[in-house]
Amino acid sequence: MSLAFIQDQIEKLDPAQKASLIDFLWESLDEERIKEIEAKWAAESENRIDAFERGDLTAVDEPSAIEELRNIGLLKLTSPPTSLIITRSFTNGGDRLRQGP
Repeated sequence: MSLAFIQDQIEKLDPAQKASLIDFLWESLDEERIKEIEAKWAAESENRIDAFERGDLTAVDEPSAIEELRNIGLLKLTSPPTSLIITRSFTNGGDRLRQGP
């Protein structure tokens, strides 16, 4: 089974199934690798907050960010962005993607 075949099958999944797949793949990673990734995300988050507070990084409102992501091809959602919520927890073992309200 090729990676291309797997990617093709993933494209056919609905958002909830993709979210479940993300959870499955994340949890299948080595625990040390997960800790390493989370430490890097935590450091990056802190760096971005610090840059924002210094005025080195500006904020973009959600509609503008969504439009920009669609324009450059990084977002393919056609429903409102609130239908998918990404939450990050640095204490419970990883990202969780879930359907929103």
